[in-house]
Amino acid sequence: MGGGNAGPFGGGWNGVFKWCRQAVLRAGRLSDDPLFAVYDLLILHLDADVAAEQATNEMVNEGMGTLLPCERVCPPPRATTDELRAVMLTWIGETQTPGRTVLCTPSKSTEAWVMAAFFPNDREMARWGWECHPDPEGRLALQPKSLRFKKTRVAYQERAQSFQDSWFTVCGMLSEATRFRDDFLSVVP
Repeated sequence: MGGGNAGPFGGGWNGVFKWCRQAVLRAGRLSDDPLFAVYDLLILHLDADVAAEQATNEMVNEGMGTLLPCERVCPPPRATTDELRAVMLTWIGETQTPGRTVLCTPSKSTEAWVMAAFFPNDREMARWGWECHPDPEGRLALQPKSLRFKKTRVAYQERAQSFQDSWFTVCGMLSEATRFRDDFLSVVP
């Protein structure tokens, strides 16, 4: 999301990769990371459009150059998100999701969730399949001017309660939102 502090590893999916690799350097694998002495839960989030990306030089240098791209035909969205989850597990030195960790992999992007929450009757999203539309962010930008909003931290924070109120609808429409919800609830005491 634009407008925020991306932190020491940078923003976007490459920042997630760098953070994951740093965790492995600290402990050998994420499940042994001392961060769990301080935090109760870790959410690792990658939008599934990352599956279409090429490996970075850093990934190649670490012997992970063959992991990306890993995109599969959509539908079903899970074909790609399962592949991307396997990539994330490799990044954190694991073969399965560690305890107290939840993987969040919206297909194709988080904006598909936003579209389902705020524009659940959008015919173009429905025509493609909500989780297979190639550009949910672009679709969000095409909503009526009086209703649309930009992908900024402030805009999303202003709509947080409305999104929360729509969560049941989002999960009813999107399998990856349901998967995240169920995984989250299985970890939270």
